[in-house]
Amino acid sequence: MSVYVCLKQVPNVEGVPSIDPESGFLKADAWYLNPLDAYAMRGALETAAILETDCVAVSFGGPEAGDGLRQALGLGADRAVLALTDLPMPGPGLTAWNLAGAIRADSVEAGTAPSGVFCGRQASDVSGLTVPSR
Repeated sequence: MSVYVCLKQVPNVEGVPSIDPESGFLKADAWYLNPLDAYAMRGALETAAILETDCVAVSFGGPEAGDGLRQALGLGADRAVLALTDLPMPGPGLTAWNLAGAIRADSVEAGTAPSGVFCGRQASDVSGLTVPSR
């Protein structure tokens, strides 16, 4: 059994993000772990400790998502899984589908079933559609 936590890297909303004209990806002066996902990370780590199992951080996105997974490993996650995409704004449906696929693939590879999946309530970059409207 493994406890999974879904994480998202969000841009610094105090800065002024822009769109990279070559890749179509959002450019920001800094990226950080979504604060509500950090709470989910804490819950996942505590649950994994109680169940005496491993905690796996999962993310879906562009190259900046790897930084959040490295941060999760620093916070205590045992493994990290990145579902990389070249789509600049994949949307919530595609994101959920790919996160579920990454969790499924990792649990099959580990030979266990997920014992729980933790997610943050929402991402700070789409709260009130802050970033898309810019």
